Amino acid sequence: MSNLVIWTLLSPLILRCVDRIIRDPVESMSLESEREKHPLVNYLEQRFNEVFKPDGGLSCPELEERLRDMKERYPEKLEKLVETFVKEYYQYLKYRKRKPALSREYYSATFSGESISL
Repeated sequence: MSNLVIWTLLSPLILRCVDRIIRDPVESMSLESEREKHPLVNYLEQRFNEVFKPDGGLSCPELEERLRDMKERYPEKLEKLVETFVKEYYQYLKYRKRKPALSREYYSATFSGESISL
């Protein structure tokens, strides 16, 4: 439910940030078609709950209230936060898709003259 709040209140801002940062029309279309079900929106919900959280997190109405207030009073800060979170999310995806580094065992065996199969 909080995902729907995030999407309803922030979708134009989220789409702008994705367009500006990622510059991939396919990703933008994916976000538009999946809407509140897109993993980025889940990530944004989690991050905003961390930003606003008292002990234990916020309920959906509390999150909506805080986002509306921030959107009204501090639109530049809200945009900066969304931009930061979008960058974090796509950096994480980029990092996760990279090949894993070779293990210490591989390096140890290589430099000691032993052979190890990958």
